[in-house]
Amino acid sequence: MNDKVFYTYSELIQHLQNHGVIINDESYATEVLQSRSYYGLINAFKHQYFNKEKNNNSEFKMDFNIFVIEYAIEDALKNLLLKYSLLAEIRLKEIVAHRLGEQYDTDISSWLDNSHFRTKADRAASILNEIRDVASTTNKNPTKYYRNEHDSIPPWILLPNLTIGQFKNLFSLLSPKDREDVCKKILYKGRITEHQKNYVKNGLDVLWEFRNTLAHGSSILNFKSSTKIPLTITQSIYGLTFVSKTEYDNDYLGANDILCFIGVLNIFLGHIDKKNFKKELITLFDSFDSVEATSSVFKNYYSGLKLPEDLSQRI
Repeated sequence: MNDKVFYTYSELIQHLQNHGVIINDESYATEVLQSRSYYGLINAFKHQYFNKEKNNNSEFKMDFNIFVIEYAIEDALKNLLLKYSLLAEIRLKEIVAHRLGEQYDTDISSWLDNSHFRTKADRAASILNEIRDVASTTNKNPTKYYRNEHDSIPPWILLPNLTIGQFKNLFSLLSPKDREDVCKKILYKGRITEHQKNYVKNGLDVLWEFRNTLAHGSSILNFKSSTKIPLTITQSIYGLTFVSKTEYDNDYLGANDILCFIGVLNIFLGHIDKKNFKKELITLFDSFDSVEATSSVFKNYYSGLKLPEDLSQRI
């Protein structure tokens, strides 16, 4: 039996008021709910506030605009993270495409030949066939243009038209030699350890899950990827500066949370984008923290993200 019932916007507003939410302008509140959705505006953030009601003997009161401000803060953060996720994705695809084209020629029958990949890996055949299907059926350029106008589809043409999930799967099939070369270029290193290669592999999983969450507009306040990056692997990249053993052991800080994702982006981005990413991220946080009207809400949201106060020194 369905235990969910339909509520009009007036009923939703009354429900919020019954729970101590102060709404002075019901027309404005209705417009906000229509534009943001009750779920996206209230359910994403209510646990930060409504749970306090149970632990407080005084009557719970909260202004509706707090939800509006918190939504705006997260929306700005999500847009920034999505922007740099896409830039990281472009860089990773270009590095892999360059390697495949350099090693195996530009014709897809050559560079995507099974013999160049770890075909004994799980789902190897289906992964490679799915990528061939993209080459032969996609309506997206530049692949469609090259399919119609040229006699070959080079990897640097096809890979941009792969989804992040398809690309992640292709990366998992790279030969050990190709994987090592790609990881060296991603990390700007001449020599590389197994832990560092595993950081790239695990980081791709984290990027994929967060990237999809961002693209679909879901809240990231409490989101965690299913892949956890072990502390020793993170330390092979960052040393001891990114997250301490105590933080990791007590709260899994930096394992699969927003801090982990920010760390992955910081590593996957090229030098120019990395510098801009850090600058824009800190500027965004400061823009909300430094304004009286948003400062207290921002502090509550930042606390919910469980990001360290010295984030700028860690990345």
